[in-house]
Amino acid sequence: MPSETIYKGIAASTGISIGKAYLYTRSIFDIDKLPIDQNETDREIEEFVRAIDLSKKELNKIRTLSYQKIGEKNSLIFDAQIEILSDEFFINTVKLRIQSEERTASYIFDNEISK
Repeated sequence: MPSETIYKGIAASTGISIGKAYLYTRSIFDIDKLPIDQNETDREIEEFVRAIDLSKKELNKIRTLSYQKIGEKNSLIFDAQIEILSDEFFINTVKLRIQSEERTASYIFDNEISK
């Protein structure tokens, strides 16, 4: 008989379920850590802003579908993610760091979101 492993965390929905469990962990991405040229920072910031806008649109679509399928209460994680991407302090911090450190948006964003 296989040994029992118990994982504790934040419940995604209420109730009890018996079945196969899947462990989700943060994906490791290969992020470019090399500096960028000073003349590339404006373009990098523009691409970052476009990526944030696109991400918010996609999350809104997913949130709408999730509300319909599992209800608003169980879909609040999407609201939290949208709020992070709408946080002016957070976004401005990333922009300022791209400009001052001359690094890619992906590097700075990953560093800020990991704090």
